[in-house]
Amino acid sequence: MLDTATYQWINDERYSAITLAIVAGTAEDDVIRAYGGTPETSEIATFDESFNSFDDGQPFHVQTFTTGQFVVAVENNGFHGSDSRIARKVTGESGRFISVKWSSTGGDYILYVVGHKIEAQFDALSVSLGGDGDGIVPEWVNRVDWSQDETRAPYLALLGDVMGVHVSQEWFTTPHRTTVIPELYSMADL
Repeated sequence: MLDTATYQWINDERYSAITLAIVAGTAEDDVIRAYGGTPETSEIATFDESFNSFDDGQPFHVQTFTTGQFVVAVENNGFHGSDSRIARKVTGESGRFISVKWSSTGGDYILYVVGHKIEAQFDALSVSLGGDGDGIVPEWVNRVDWSQDETRAPYLALLGDVMGVHVSQEWFTTPHRTTVIPELYSMADL
């Protein structure tokens, strides 16, 4: 079983609604473009400053940074990274994209795409509660003991294991490149 103890920090209330994506095989600017942003307009902001409020007229944001061979995209109360159209656009012919989305209002999903092909797309909360996941559920969901933790720590352990990178708390506490992105439903070219 994967160790989830190092991820208990994610259960803090400030992380109650997140979409986290980890991408391999794509440049950071290309990830920003796939999310609908313009890399040249990026600014530096904290996780809290990049909160997506869903209030009329308020912009959406994605934070991005590169760590080793990976690009990480974080949305504080956003959901673009859970959309398979964006994931497929980002991966190209040979890239990899994994994301997890959860919110306080429900709906916890994991998506894994390799070279345009969806390898996993399922309701992670259902799996954690012993359900069938309602989708494409890979064998690697069994690498965590769902009965031992709140669901967020196992989600991070799985993402890190599948991609071969440690998900660090610093990803959420350090200011990062932050880009305004359009509402997902207005992105006509997906």
